Amino acid sequence: MSLLGEGAMGQVYLARHRELGRVEAIKVLKPQVALDERFVARFRREARATNRLHHPNIVAMYDFGRLPDGRFYLSMEYADGGSLSSAMREAGPMPFARTLRVLMQLCSAVEHAHSRGVVHRDLKPANIMLIKWRGQSDVLKILDFGVSKIISPDYNESIMVSQDGIVFGTPLYMAPEQFYRQPNDPRSDIYAIGCISFELVTGKPPFVGKIPEVVRAHVEKTPPAPSTHTPLDDVPAEFDRIVLRCMEKAPGQRYQTAGELLRALAALEPPAGSGEHRNDIDTSAISPDLSLYDLPHDTAAAATTTQVAQPFLDALVELAPTSDERVQSDREEALRELSECLLDHGASDSRLTIGVADLRAIDHDLSQCDTQALELKMRESRAEQAAREREGMLRFAIGELIFDRDQSQSQRRRDLGFQIEALEKRLAEAVKEGELELQRIGDENIALVARRANLEERRREIYARLEGLVEEIIPHFDDNLSVAPFIDRFYSIRDSLPELTTRS
Repeated sequence: MSLLGEGAMGQVYLARHRELGRVEAIKVLKPQVALDERFVARFRREARATNRLHHPNIVAMYDFGRLPDGRFYLSMEYADGGSLSSAMREAGPMPFARTLRVLMQLCSAVEHAHSRGVVHRDLKPANIMLIKWRGQSDVLKILDFGVSKIISPDYNESIMVSQDGIVFGTPLYMAPEQFYRQPNDPRSDIYAIGCISFELVTGKPPFVGKIPEVVRAHVEKTPPAPSTHTPLDDVPAEFDRIVLRCMEKAPGQRYQTAGELLRALAALEPPAGSGEHRNDIDTSAISPDLSLYDLPHDTAAAATTTQVAQPFLDALVELAPTSDERVQSDREEALRELSECLLDHGASDSRLTIGVADLRAIDHDLSQCDTQALELKMRESRAEQAAREREGMLRFAIGELIFDRDQSQSQRRRDLGFQIEALEKRLAEAVKEGELELQRIGDENIALVARRANLEERRREIYARLEGLVEEIIPHFDDNLSVAPFIDRFYSIRDSLPELTTRS
């Protein structure tokens, strides 16, 4: 059995679901917590709340249950990466552009959770993972919404159940009101984001020291501006104002939503073209028994790529062309402009006319291919997200029914058993439907890639023929002052490409 980690509440194991084939993290809670009836009620409520969250930057929860020995478990998405705290220990303060990418993902995820009545209450670098996905790094995943509270619609009941003297959170990132055990407030998460933001660019939390000193500082002291405590030279003054507003002592003085904070951070993004990346997811009975999972001995061997929604990554990453590609594009543009100029000034070679017309047709077809490729990506992402949400809801419903069945009398147990079997059948059908839809999209994408490659090859051939024609025609226009600038521009760009390629 592969143990991923252990904490105060239990252990986390790596497992592969036998029917679904997916690697998941299984959190098994310590047996003593199951003896507390208030915990059992809170466990189910918080598990239900977390299951409502479907966001590419939040680790998904698939189902929950109770083992034969009484221990509770949660089955979650496995985020294969390192924590934000580890990244800062290894690299120190993050460059500001990277900080923005991390924070904007964090705010997007927290806004999603808050909109569904779920507050994290323990946001900290150790609970935030940075993973790699499809070649992209710094894709963020928030862990451990399991200590969250539902603040709507059963707010009063949640507060009543949680009157156990426990203060959730980590002092380094806790809002002042949390130390007084005040009612749960989403703006406490905003305060924590402010603390994390400070640490990202400085390498340290805003307040450090012994726990009593840290608590007193959060309640009484004004935090310093991040730009005054960082070795970085690109932290703008507006970022200082954003962080300090997040860390206002009174919740009413902070950003009131994570969405509002996200918009403020987005205004600090580098402009397009600046050279920086912009910020631009045979089925048998599923029971509360870990025998459903293969628990590998080698954690690394079992790791799989975490699913993330493609549109969100497309917004995070803007891939700029290389220097060679830009020069080649400029060369083709100059050749086309020269060809059109020659036609405008009396060149009567029909081959030149046909070549220019063919280029326009090819470029139109390539543009259509790009549009279709984007549509396919969106379809794939929607299909993945829909399948994931449908599967999560069904698996969670099965877990709820199993939980009820194990607590019920014989007749009720039989009725619940029939319901469980029906849901398990629906789950198997849903998984199969999702796989077929993704396979159809994949087949369409393969055909589109082949068509685009063919168009690109034809385009290169047309440009090669066009360049030969232009070389033949140019001598007849040596004395034409209107054509001369186009000739000079083309030769200048064309001659720079081999030199650039040699240097690189």
